[in-house]
Amino acid sequence: MFSGSSDVTFQSTMPPAQVVENLKECLESLGRLSLEKNGSFSIGGTKFKGFGYKSTIEGNVRAKEGRYSVNVDWTVKPEIVAWLIAICAFPLGLAIFVLPYNAKSEIERKVEKALSALKFNVTGG
Repeated sequence: MFSGSSDVTFQSTMPPAQVVENLKECLESLGRLSLEKNGSFSIGGTKFKGFGYKSTIEGNVRAKEGRYSVNVDWTVKPEIVAWLIAICAFPLGLAIFVLPYNAKSEIERKVEKALSALKFNVTGG
């Protein structure tokens, strides 16, 4: 229901393995990063899970001739319990959707901050 995406592109002389290590360090504030060989990753953990909603954070990193592109997508979905509360306690029950909206906003801020830090770390400025 609430989703977003953020990306960053940069050029670096760092070896790809070092860029990936920087990626892991910068995104660790979001949770545990699991990176696949094809460049896609997911961020696990319960940091952005709460009552009545669940979140997923996924992305990918691509490298070509020293140019890197990192994309992060996130989704925060209300679970059935949130929908039941919203319907049964209508109209006040709709306030339950403030929780996933706030989680989405927090994820968005942290992703933007992490991608800015990544670009700064690997380009030197």
